[in-house]
Amino acid sequence: MGALSRLVLLGAFGLGIGCSVPTTDEGLGQASSPIINGSADTAKNDSVVLIAIRKDGQLQGDCTGTMVAPNLVLTARHCVTETDEGALCRVDGTPYEGGGLGADFTASDLFIYTGTKAIQLQDSAASAAARGKQLFFESTSTYCDKDVAFILLDRSLSVPVSPIRLKEGAREGESLTAVGWGLTEEGRQPDVRMMRSGILVEAVGPFALDSDTQIGLSRSEFLVGESTCSGDSGGPAFASTGAVVGVVSRGGGGREDPGNRASKCIGSRVLGIYTHLATKKTLVDRAFKASGYGPRDEGTPPSKISGSICKTNVECSSNTCSGGKCLTRCEDAKGCADGEVCVPKPDVNKKDVKVCFTAPEETPAEEEEAPEEEAPAPTVTTKKTTKEGCSAAPGTTSVPTTGILLAIAAVVAAKRRRRREG
Repeated sequence: MGALSRLVLLGAFGLGIGCSVPTTDEGLGQASSPIINGSADTAKNDSVVLIAIRKDGQLQGDCTGTMVAPNLVLTARHCVTETDEGALCRVDGTPYEGGGLGADFTASDLFIYTGTKAIQLQDSAASAAARGKQLFFESTSTYCDKDVAFILLDRSLSVPVSPIRLKEGAREGESLTAVGWGLTEEGRQPDVRMMRSGILVEAVGPFALDSDTQIGLSRSEFLVGESTCSGDSGGPAFASTGAVVGVVSRGGGGREDPGNRASKCIGSRVLGIYTHLATKKTLVDRAFKASGYGPRDEGTPPSKISGSICKTNVECSSNTCSGGKCLTRCEDAKGCADGEVCVPKPDVNKKDVKVCFTAPEETPAEEEEAPEEEAPAPTVTTKKTTKEGCSAAPGTTSVPTTGILLAIAAVVAAKRRRRREG
């Protein structure tokens, strides 16, 4: 496809993002969406969770996130903050147009849903697995080059934990897998989590898509083609190693079709931008220190959930193996199942670690008569919660001159052509 036909592009490359909200209006930041031309995901990717925002009892929107510790979710900055509805960013990480940040959401208004069918639960606050306790992100007035955030949860969850790539960003030509929820290519919202593999990295920042304006990718960003849409914001791009390489920031560029809410996310002209963590060491360190866990580095085997057989701590998502089984970490009763109590576990080699432990049943001694009243078994009260979140939508902001758009189109088309001929 030539540069001219490829680039009505940057019009939507004024790439939009924002919360996915339950509405039929596909305005910028107003559509819930998943993976374009994807397939139903499996439990293999159960580290990918749904983030829902609920205010005054009402669901406001949702995003995608990834569990990177039992109580820590990786997502996009625009999923936890009010933002402009689109952005054109320069190579130096400053906005050319849009990209501004507003008020941060309250952490406790963010709710987490787990499993491949999590989106079917988001209308019920009581079905949430956890809620936010504290937010971590870089101090900035724009999400250009800084569209990453962590949500510390109010409890640990027994779900797989993904390793993350910290030593480098994505590599040009690398094949990635996107996972998330939202509109399919038919413009409908699926009832299960979706995934798409074989997504090639088109360019890695810093990279100028236009030499005059310096619009392009900053040092923490990389570019892919058709893959995600609004609602996938904050969702992961997985490497073949299973590590999270980046999170969905913004995208768009498809031809608008009033009859299809996902139209701007479809086609060979579509571009999508991810933000990676290789330049975010200070932010990563702060978030993981608060969580009480360390990050699982790329190359670490997939973690095991609570109850799985183990020999060492590192095998478990909770980093806690005791008595040959992975245990659930806890701060209090939250996160423990009925019949379990939250107790210190000194053999974990951490003085402040507590785990969920099944209390043994008490039986009367043989020489004694049965007591008139049996002591009640310890119980755990699990706090019911709700959830909320955001998502990426194709942009509708005004765009630079036609010359800028054509120049950017030509650069991207040339890069793709060189890779095919190489």
